[in-house]
Amino acid sequence: MNVQFDPVWQLDLPARKQLAARLLWLVRKAAVDDNLAAPNPRHENRMKSVDYAIGGVETDDHRSLEEYVNDLTDIVFGHEASLNKANKDTAARAFDGSPFSGVAHFMCSKCGSRKELICDGFLRDRKLFRDPKGGNCLRFLKEMIESFTRIAEHAYRIQAESDLQRPLVPPLIVETRRGTGSAGTLPIDGEFEPHATNNSATLRIYWPINDGLDRAILSLPYLIFHEVFVHGAQGAARDDRRFTVKDRCSFTEGGVDGVACEILLNDVLVDEDSLPPLLRGLRDEFSDYCRSYYQERRRYQPSDSDNDLAQRADRIRHARSMGYRKIFEFLRRVARASNRKNEWAYQVILLLNLHLDAESRVDFFKLLDKLGKHPKIEMPLADLLQRFIDDRDPMALLARLKQLHTGKKVLAHVN
Repeated sequence: MNVQFDPVWQLDLPARKQLAARLLWLVRKAAVDDNLAAPNPRHENRMKSVDYAIGGVETDDHRSLEEYVNDLTDIVFGHEASLNKANKDTAARAFDGSPFSGVAHFMCSKCGSRKELICDGFLRDRKLFRDPKGGNCLRFLKEMIESFTRIAEHAYRIQAESDLQRPLVPPLIVETRRGTGSAGTLPIDGEFEPHATNNSATLRIYWPINDGLDRAILSLPYLIFHEVFVHGAQGAARDDRRFTVKDRCSFTEGGVDGVACEILLNDVLVDEDSLPPLLRGLRDEFSDYCRSYYQERRRYQPSDSDNDLAQRADRIRHARSMGYRKIFEFLRRVARASNRKNEWAYQVILLLNLHLDAESRVDFFKLLDKLGKHPKIEMPLADLLQRFIDDRDPMALLARLKQLHTGKKVLAHVN
């Protein structure tokens, strides 16, 4: 599993401090809430005061991240001393040996093999990200990408019955940057860019450091799994180099994403071993947020704004919603009508994601949209899709779908 950090393009030290603070606070809050017997208004008020204190701690200085997080620990435990004894003991037991109490995950003094180096916000920080043992502050991100890549590879091998000998997801170079989210997507944004010169790719993650950072953290599994599972494997069965697709590609962003979400919610996030140790305490919060976003993504409601960005966001959301309904939901309907399970529809979509190029994805979506308007189309369509599962020939499938739409006899073989 080859996942590396780009030594140049990483969040600056103040941003990594803020990310560490918010992440550890969410982990701590989730564990304390889970271990308190019942909601307590006084407890909630104290937690809010600690939350406010963390948000007010200065990050734009030359303290190491380890020093910064240790200062936050003192603040949190100082406030928690006011909890009554029963709740205090419960909270302490919940965090015995936790990353927050020991800040072990963010130990700058144990980051990389260059023990004399600790990030100070200057150019030499990149040496630690170049070191394969370095970058403790973003290690949770690297671990999540590696875990989700393994899961994606396994899902394609099993559900799509892919027999490709090479890895489906290419080696990844990870960049982290400041960002403000993007139109029609999550509060955190991502970008998958295949490299033209070799079989690798760059995965960029844009973090909204100043606003919405908590929501960005909770939506991280959705973003990473989407980028790895949907875009990482797209076109992997083709002989030509990997490609990108537009953010309005209904097949990819609606159809394939639908399968990715079902696997993420029903298989991945129910197993804490699929998450890095630091993030396992947020498993329930991850599930709730990702499920809510998934449901929102399936619906489309146009914006009232005339702003250009809002209009672009409308077009993106509409295309994705159409892809979900006219590919993901429609193929599940075809599966039921032909006495097959949903997994059969998922296999069709995943195989198409491996085999279709960018232009053919548009053609497939348009054909399926037209065929969906034909009465009693499910059975003949299921037969053609089964032929594709058997022969793995996407161009033959498109030709047969065109013939089915025009009412011509479907040939036994398409040259």
